[in-house]
This record gives sequence, structure tokens and C-alpha cells, in this order.
Amino acid sequence: MKTYLLSIFLFSLSLCVSCDFGLTQDDDDLTELEKLPPLTTTGENTFGCLVNGKAFVVKNTSNITAFYQQKLLFVSAGIDRNGIDEGVSFTVYETESETNTFNLSDTLNISCSYSDFSNYPDSYCQYEKENIINGEFNINSFDAENYIISGTFEFNAALYKCDTIRVTDGRFDLQYIP
Repeated sequence: MKTYLLSIFLFSLSLCVSCDFGLTQDDDDLTELEKLPPLTTTGENTFGCLVNGKAFVVKNTSNITAFYQQKLLFVSAGIDRNGIDEGVSFTVYETESETNTFNLSDTLNISCSYSDFSNYPDSYCQYEKENIINGEFNINSFDAENYIISGTFEFNAALYKCDTIRVTDGRFDLQYIP
């Protein structure tokens, strides 16, 4: 009887070892760029970028906001990285329901902000539109029927007493609130 139970156990174990449990590659094995969500245009509710080479990926969709009303687009996303709250937001004024590229240095039609805040009083950095050195915000796909907006972004910003930041490889694919 013991031999029979042992045989069943070993057979079951060998089946489990050969199974693919759908496990994904550990984040530690990925490059920072590979940690970002893919570029999609189907309303996947994804948002990510590299901030000074480090992946900024919003995994909780309740930390993403997107709305488009009366030609005004607002996109915002935030994460908590080891007790430090980080956020990126864009407000685009007078946008049309089509593909557009906006120069972040030209603050007439767009504003951008990046914040880095921790519980320590001297470690709060809020980069506003006037701190943007250069950058671009692109609307690559705008689906007004299904309320989906997708695009890319990148920018550099500098602020006195804060690190200069370089945001690259930014991408979003969001369902927006009309």
C-alpha cells in the first residue's frame, strides 16, 4: 500500500513539474524598459515610463485618471515607491479628437507636472510646467466612440534643490471619462 501511495505521489509530482502554471518572468530578471507596459491602443488602462532610468509603472488602475471634456484632456497617474509618492500628470487644452503632438516647452496648450513626495519635509519636489526644459506629449490614438486614448510622452525637468529628472519611454493606453 505504501508503494502504491508513493507511486501516485511521485507521478503527481512529475505532472506538476512538467506543467506550465502561467508564471511570468520575475521583475528582477527584466530590464527597466521591459518592466513598462506594452504600447497598445485598445484601452488596457496602462501607464508607465522611465524616470531617470527607473521604471514607473502604475499597477493599480485606481491610481490612474483620464478625462476628456469640452476639448480639455487630463491624464494623471501615481505610484508609491517605498514610501515615496510619485505622480505624473498632463493637462492638454484645446485638443481636437485626432492624433496630436504637443511640445511641453510651449505652455500655451499643455501643462505637465511631476511630483516626488515622501514623509520627510525636505524631500518634496514638484516639477511644474515652468520647470520643463523640453519634452513632447503625443496622442497616438483617440477613439471617441469607445472613450479610449493612447499615446507617448517624454520630458526633462529641473528644479532648484531637486534632482534634474529625465522621463523617457512614457506610454499610456486609457479608457477616459467623457
